Amino acid sequence: MTTPRSAVKALARFGMHRLGMIQAFLWYRRSSFQILTYHRFTDVPTVDPTEVLTRQCEFIRERFNPVSMSQVEHALHHGGPLPPNALAITVDDGYRDFFSVAFPIFRIYELPLTVYLISGFIDGQLWPWWDRLTWALQHSNKPFLEDEMPSNELPTRLPLGSDAERQAACSQVIALLVKLPNRDRLAFMRRLPEMLAVDIPAAPPEECAAMTWDEVRKLQAEGVEFGAHTHTHPILTSLENQKSVVEEVGESRRRIEEELRSPVTHFCYPNGDFNDNVVAAVKACGFLSATTVLSGYDSRSTDPYLLKRHSLEMDLSDYYFRESLAGLH
Repeated sequence: MTTPRSAVKALARFGMHRLGMIQAFLWYRRSSFQILTYHRFTDVPTVDPTEVLTRQCEFIRERFNPVSMSQVEHALHHGGPLPPNALAITVDDGYRDFFSVAFPIFRIYELPLTVYLISGFIDGQLWPWWDRLTWALQHSNKPFLEDEMPSNELPTRLPLGSDAERQAACSQVIALLVKLPNRDRLAFMRRLPEMLAVDIPAAPPEECAAMTWDEVRKLQAEGVEFGAHTHTHPILTSLENQKSVVEEVGESRRRIEEELRSPVTHFCYPNGDFNDNVVAAVKACGFLSATTVLSGYDSRSTDPYLLKRHSLEMDLSDYYFRESLAGLH
């Protein structure tokens, strides 16, 4: 049921877009630049990602000057120019739906792209722990998830009797696990199959699959840039010591350079989490830029190792998408 208040808000939003106020906000921020980030493109069953991404790319091409992360990196380190309303596009993790669904659309609009790879994921050594957790919850016949986790943030038993309860449990557990020390998160994931009475497959299902190195090389030949996103995607601030941080950061760069035969100078913090030790490790491993998940615009004075980004999903409305790029969210 539409309330008077919601009707007024909808009318105000309609008027803001039709009267050109979005363009006014973009003009005001024209000397800044922004970085967008995507993760998945086919994980929202209620939308057609091809239609959504096509509309987003059209808007980007009409209102912005797309640049690569290498251009951003050079401008911050060497003072090179960036055009007004510069915008860079990044994609995290390395899921195959970028190769099969998203890239053909980005290519039509000739948009520069940087993909941050979890090298162990591309190697076929693992699939991301949040996907394994989601899969296990969806395929378990257990009525509850029960575990003595080292936290008071979750109830002792999480109900799993309906799809809504499973989704809620998944969100709650993920929110907890990203805060735990890495060893505790790994221990929980080792206990998960027994807790839920499921056998989690070693390889991800097709909907969660990673690109192959051959696919990555095909994209490289098309002009896509690649950066590192660690080897196994731990929360770097939760690792036990600095040596482990350097190994995760450095191994991802080594593997990508080994496969692509070209320098890798862009890095992305898993979950966006960083501290002084993590930033120091990224610099020590030879990276020249690093992105966070802090939201907002960047400027020529932004620390190149603390770059902000706007996170995007396929189920955002066109209005919300345009407002986000105008800095209203």
